Amino acid sequence: MGTIPGPNLPSPSGPKRKKILAVNDSRFHIILLQKTLETEDYEVISAKSGDEAIHRVMHDEPDLVLLDMMIPGMDGYGTCQEIKAYCASVDKFIPVVLLTALDRVEDKVAGFEAGADEFLVKPIARSELVARVRSMLRIKDLQESLLRINAELTHAQQIIDRELKIVGEIQRSFLPRSFPQHPQLDIAAYYLPSAQAGGDYYDIIEVDRNHWGIVIADVTGHGASAAVVMAVTHMLMHSLANTFKSPSTALKVVNEKLNIHLSSDHFVTMFYGILNTETMRFVFSSAGHNPMFHYCAADGTVREMKTKFGFPLRSFAKDDYDEAEIQLDLEDKMALFTDGVVESLNEEREVYGEERIVDLLRRTGDRSAQETIDALIQDWMGFRRDCVLRDDVSLLVVQRRP
Repeated sequence: MGTIPGPNLPSPSGPKRKKILAVNDSRFHIILLQKTLETEDYEVISAKSGDEAIHRVMHDEPDLVLLDMMIPGMDGYGTCQEIKAYCASVDKFIPVVLLTALDRVEDKVAGFEAGADEFLVKPIARSELVARVRSMLRIKDLQESLLRINAELTHAQQIIDRELKIVGEIQRSFLPRSFPQHPQLDIAAYYLPSAQAGGDYYDIIEVDRNHWGIVIADVTGHGASAAVVMAVTHMLMHSLANTFKSPSTALKVVNEKLNIHLSSDHFVTMFYGILNTETMRFVFSSAGHNPMFHYCAADGTVREMKTKFGFPLRSFAKDDYDEAEIQLDLEDKMALFTDGVVESLNEEREVYGEERIVDLLRRTGDRSAQETIDALIQDWMGFRRDCVLRDDVSLLVVQRRP
């Protein structure tokens, strides 16, 4: 009976032999180095001059260079500099050991400044040569491992950045591209994420023919997870806005739904109000959000729009929210914003604060909603300058015009 052939498996191969370039114009010294190192299972190639050494480094890619200082043409220092410059250009690490009869400190300093990794002073003992070669090759292996890890991390970061960019685009698609139209209402908005994906959310929802839901919210943190929480919050607000004509009831139900459907540690601050577009009466409620501002054109004052209680959404499974109301008269404005604006820091670690917003609203009382936004952003950017943006920034201005 014949035997059944097994699978064609590749024959096992050992680790690749390390290749060492010996640079010396003496054939005797080259043979001596070859005899010494080949007994340690190293492959030894040679070059007689600096130019030939650089050529062999580029084409043979040795693992180590043993470079004699006294070679024809370019000396050892210049050759070492050229080898290291080439290695830097191709992101490789090839150790260079200078072989020299000079043992002065200034000679070693010049060699290290040229890029040498180690020195061997002639005459060289065989045991020292082998030990230094092994040491340099271990360092090379470690360096190459670090380069591979760095390349893998860079690739992984590129993938993460690409995914975050996609998440950010999806998140920004939830923000309104246009607002409902009304002959007496002028609306403008501004949004700037601190990362590629953010957690701020603002919207104007047509509850019914004569009522608009106006909302601004801030998910704690930023990045992909905050964007997901924001997307869920957006979906809930749009699905519930037509059901509940009371802002406090809407917040209560949204809070319960978020606690049921989200296991994330994020919570959401939200300011939500319903504007009667016939009477211009605005009833609002707040879930732990900063007080918003009402600019009163009649006397040029700015008043806070705030309620007495109400914790951020997802803080507690059950929570109650109260309401307050204002009358939006002619030329009045409502300024809604997230804390990324007021908590921004400048180079002196000063906080932008709410007083600057109040001052801007007073100074732009006769300007449109967009002009008010532009003036506020210009002032905010001038205050912040080049400081890192640590939180998302959202602004929404609603103005009643004749």
